[in-house]
Amino acid sequence: MTTYKDWFIFLGVAVLLVSSVRAEAPALQYTLTPPQVEPGQRAVLEIRLDTRVLKGFENDVDSIQVNESLLQSQKGLTLLSQDRQLENGIAVWTYAFTAYEGGEYTLPPLEFSFQGSSYSTENLSFNVVSTRAEEDTELREGFDEAEIPWVWPKWLWPLLSILLITAILTPIVYRLLKKYFPRKKLAVRAPPPEPVIPREPDADWLRRHLELFKKHMEENPADPRLVDELTKIVRNYYARKLDYPVRTLTTKEFSHRFGKCDTGAPEMVALFTKCDAIKFAKESHVPYETASDCLQTVERSLLCI
Repeated sequence: MTTYKDWFIFLGVAVLLVSSVRAEAPALQYTLTPPQVEPGQRAVLEIRLDTRVLKGFENDVDSIQVNESLLQSQKGLTLLSQDRQLENGIAVWTYAFTAYEGGEYTLPPLEFSFQGSSYSTENLSFNVVSTRAEEDTELREGFDEAEIPWVWPKWLWPLLSILLITAILTPIVYRLLKKYFPRKKLAVRAPPPEPVIPREPDADWLRRHLELFKKHMEENPADPRLVDELTKIVRNYYARKLDYPVRTLTTKEFSHRFGKCDTGAPEMVALFTKCDAIKFAKESHVPYETASDCLQTVERSLLCI
């Protein structure tokens, strides 16, 4: 006959078994902040896994395999950066991403596996909503896409050590061979110096590229990139003339640095401003007529035609 004491003993053993099973089965904790962003704004997914209950874990977060194929190939999402680290026994993975098109997006699950055990996140949703007014056309700072980090194999460090030792010993062995086994030197006739080609004058360079641009404009009058090609030629001309990386400057930076130069810079600042307005304008324009007007301004200001 079962007594109350036996029932209490059985209940205590069951509680201990359940608690031990739960302690040996860590759960992923993940947060997505913020759940709603503007186009191009950064959102961060942080995933935490308690490694203190993983048997055989040697404090190496790289030993936990992560399947990120679904996140890498998710349409519409741009991965900005990712990181992994170990904080007091807690493995932390961080993914920063964004989207440039408005709408609702779903983050696919990430799978983590270690020695036959696997853990997975669930689908997470976030919204991309633009709060900018229609007339707000100011450019925002963007983010570069992140590269997939390399996981260095364990045999790499011994290989690097062997290469380092070889690089140190090679000059010593070469000097010993050269000292005790000298070789006769053969007379080598030096090649004649190459003639120095004079640099093309900046005005001739500009005139030649404008002639090529005119030919392209006549053959492709409906090409919407005519204005961009013309401004690129002008920026390359200033880069040659001023010996400065003008191609990397915005219109505002170019005006601040060279706006008062006596090389037609004020007219070119006005030209760049006009081209930027055409580029971001909502109304359509005639590429040939616009490019022709801009070309006349360049010839009149820089070539005095």
